[in-house]
Amino acid sequence: MTSITEVGAGPEGRPRAMRWYDYVTVNLFWLGLNIRNTAVGGVFMPYLVAAFVAPDVKNTALSTMRTVGLIVAMLVQPAVGLLSDRNTSRFGRRRPLSLSASCLTWFSWRPLPCPGTICHCSSP
Repeated sequence: MTSITEVGAGPEGRPRAMRWYDYVTVNLFWLGLNIRNTAVGGVFMPYLVAAFVAPDVKNTALSTMRTVGLIVAMLVQPAVGLLSDRNTSRFGRRRPLSLSASCLTWFSWRPLPCPGTICHCSSP
């Protein structure tokens, strides 16, 4: 089992120590996740609820969406952790799951329209 300061496979299958750019990569990944979560939870979700839900049930709809999101996170995160701990991929334990989650996030955000237009955000 590797510690937080050991990553990847070095010679003879032993884990190698993290280099400075490994720390930068991990921190940039978490920065991106936090920016995305803040934008969705604090900006986009209240705006979309106000745009599509009647004003008299706006707060109920917003609280229901947030509660469902937290319940899904409470169930999915331990399940992905379990899969990660049991993963024996040659690419590492967490890289395949991170790549899969990144692709899933990209495909789920692709249909969202750009502000004020009908184009897709990832279209040229």
